[in-house]
Amino acid sequence: MQLGYILQHIHNNPPDIKLAKSGGKNIAESKDHNEIISDEVINIVYAISVQCPYLKRKEVKRFARIIHSESQKYGYDWELIMAIMKAESAFDVKAVSRKGAMGLMQVMPETAEWLATEMDVKYDGNRSLYNPEYNIKLGVHYFDMMQKRFGDVEKAVTAYRIGPNRLKQNLDQGIDPGSAYLQEVMSYYAELKETDS
Repeated sequence: MQLGYILQHIHNNPPDIKLAKSGGKNIAESKDHNEIISDEVINIVYAISVQCPYLKRKEVKRFARIIHSESQKYGYDWELIMAIMKAESAFDVKAVSRKGAMGLMQVMPETAEWLATEMDVKYDGNRSLYNPEYNIKLGVHYFDMMQKRFGDVEKAVTAYRIGPNRLKQNLDQGIDPGSAYLQEVMSYYAELKETDS
């Protein structure tokens, strides 16, 4: 079954969210906590729910809010951040790569330590990277640095994966930086964008 169809079905049949109108803009009120959630956060909740049906509702909302706030902070589509997250960790908070990258955005511990200093936030060792909020904040900040350095989303995605020095070396040597990873991220990004429209 296509992700787009699943998201549309969930969107048309929300399991625990009551839609309402407020000030000309759709909002949602959670039956659990009477909290107001924007349409964009609802869309992120749906996308996460499809990818991670095993997550508790509270975790899904927490992830959605973090993804939304960090994408807004840096001016990126939430769909892009989710696409990177899916390709990096398949939304596994405890994911660890063979090279030692950790958490949802697969941040390397030494990169995290450097980013924490750069962002003026506390780094409490490797266990910090299992904190979804902390990991996403570092990951999105790092992605933003790659975007600013290379001035291109696809190059930034590739640099996020292989590192900026390796990407620069490949580009200097005329090597096409395209990869299965880049295709996976961009394909999922396009699918989420299509579903969201």
